[in-house]
Amino acid sequence: MKGNGIEVGKCTPPVKDIIYIYRRSLRHFGDPMWWPGDNPWEIAVGAVLTQNTSWVNVEKTLRRMKTMGLFTPEDIRDSPLDVLAETIRPSGYFNQKARKLKVLSEWVIKRCGGDITRARSLRMDTLQKELISLWGIGQETRDSIILYALDLPTFVVDRYTVRILRRFGFDLPGRYEDAVEYIKALVEGISSSTQFLNRLHALFVLLGKNYCGREPLCRRCPLNSRCEMAKSVFKNEKK
Repeated sequence: MKGNGIEVGKCTPPVKDIIYIYRRSLRHFGDPMWWPGDNPWEIAVGAVLTQNTSWVNVEKTLRRMKTMGLFTPEDIRDSPLDVLAETIRPSGYFNQKARKLKVLSEWVIKRCGGDITRARSLRMDTLQKELISLWGIGQETRDSIILYALDLPTFVVDRYTVRILRRFGFDLPGRYEDAVEYIKALVEGISSSTQFLNRLHALFVLLGKNYCGREPLCRRCPLNSRCEMAKSVFKNEKK
């Protein structure tokens, strides 16, 4: 891959397919410029708020938090739980997310002195274990914080990614958790560039939202010339 030191001709078929998906999607969508946020802490907060909701609701919630003066880790820690929950109501599941934000804020204050960027100095395995141990922080949220807020090399795998790669023709493990681990290892073995990992995840999200939903829009999808599901759909249309 140009700029990442990868010679495509020497790659295995799954790696070639990932690189194809990346390049084709990047040409189609352009640079996603993801993740939006004014600073690393805002990005980390957004990673929690975006669980099970749209980004429009996250943006509305972030504005409310800033207006209410509930934005630094210390602000969130010191806020009454009910006040914080009401402030983040637009994000949905607001009572649970308020608790999650308090737990994350406590960790940042105790472990990083209130500055989440200090977590960059931790060993990756230590950082991963500590974040995943926090109540309400699952693998996708953890990896989003590591990649987008801390700019450290890890790949975020979500349901869009698994769905797209299954339909494309990847022979993924049947269990979702195993498929996630397979994809993470595959992609992280291609490049440690955070720009590449960032863009690829964002491009999978765009593909999933625009073309590869529960009802796929194969005819419009930029990957349809190589995707096994698209080929099957087109073949059936000719019958």
